[in-house]
Amino acid sequence: MTPRDGDGRRPSILVVDDHADAADTLAALLRRAGYRAIVARSVPAALAAAAADRLAAVVLELRLGRPDGWELARRLRAGGCRARLVAVTTCGQPDDWRRSGEAGIDRHLVKPVDPPELLAALAGDAGAGVTLATAGGPPHRRAAPT
Repeated sequence: MTPRDGDGRRPSILVVDDHADAADTLAALLRRAGYRAIVARSVPAALAAAAADRLAAVVLELRLGRPDGWELARRLRAGGCRARLVAVTTCGQPDDWRRSGEAGIDRHLVKPVDPPELLAALAGDAGAGVTLATAGGPPHRRAAPT
């Protein structure tokens, strides 16, 4: 079944990764799952895309250079973005999970991510506290954005 937002449209997912193959692969997966995928390869491009579209979620790599994905998440949240933020990243240390929670990221998944796990993370309830976790990673609880 194709996902739909409250207005009956395909939900928009912003994919942010400076590695073109990774971004394009995630976008293709999301499109096959019924989402409208938008790709940005930098923080400025991601902020512009977020301002131009009502997003259901943002899938982001944390290692984007400067500013990084954590800063992108902070800027999105500070700007009122209520989209679900899902990190799909190579950052898998305990400090990385802590930083993700502090930045307002809802889920922190470590590459390579299993497609069903990503789709489940995107479908999660953004209105409740969520667990930042991945296989072998420490769980952290964070209140949902208000």
